[in-house]
Amino acid sequence: MKQKFTVLNMNCKHCQQRVETMLKALPGATGAKVNLAAKTAVLTAKEPISRETITAILTEAGYQPVFGE
Repeated sequence: MKQKFTVLNMNCKHCQQRVETMLKALPGATGAKVNLAAKTAVLTAKEPISRETITAILTEAGYQPVFGE
């Protein structure tokens, strides 16, 4: 399953790599791709990972995920 969302406060390549690494480390995650220019992330997992879990890990590091409906 793929989950796509916006990630605010990413400003450089280091931010992109950090967000991607954090998302890949989530329990159940099988992959993650982060696009710095578009400020988007695509998280791949066997089962959906809760928005609360994604928000907690990213906001702790200073990033803000924005989910579409």
